[in-house]
Amino acid sequence: DPPGVGPILKWQTRAVFAPGGDAWHPKNRKVKLSVTVKELGLSQYQFRRLREIVGKRYHAGRDELTITSERFEHREENRKDCLRTLLSIIEEAGKADALIEEARTSYVKERLKANPA
Repeated sequence: DPPGVGPILKWQTRAVFAPGGDAWHPKNRKVKLSVTVKELGLSQYQFRRLREIVGKRYHAGRDELTITSERFEHREENRKDCLRTLLSIIEEAGKADALIEEARTSYVKERLKANPA
């Protein structure tokens, strides 16, 4: 889909049917969430901070962040875990603008103290 059209979150799950009719299989609980980072509308500094936080989970060629979870026994709980992780990453990246502004203000104050009028 072109940017701004279609869903931002892409989910991927797997359905494995074990022999013998048992519906439970450990691979059925794994959930993969992919997000196109450009769709998140982050500033330049927030984008840089996000890349620092997520490391290898960001694929620069596709501009895609991938989060996986198989922590819980049920697939739906793992979906919620992926969403919680994504939200905490976005929240942490969102602090970047404030950190930059704070650093700039601190620098200017130090320069003013060093050069009294």
